[in-house]
Amino acid sequence: MENQMAETTQKRKRPYPKPISLANLRPSRPRYDEPKARRELLVTPDGWRGFKALAKAHGLSLGEFAERIGRGIIPLGTPADGAKVK
Repeated sequence: MENQMAETTQKRKRPYPKPISLANLRPSRPRYDEPKARRELLVTPDGWRGFKALAKAHGLSLGEFAERIGRGIIPLGTPADGAKVK
């Protein structure tokens, strides 16, 4: 029985590195002219859930979603007070 399990385990092993895994390491997001830095923000649980849902709907990570909003790639419209966004 043990010998059969050892043979089965050997059959399942795949060669490393896996080509598919290496493809996942290549950046699929746009490159920007400056490095990203860690940031922190405080939001309510409802706000966070909503933000995560919007990022998922766009097929983006939370960080990339925030980046694209901040760069105006994903427009939010004009502010209610009419202020200009730089």
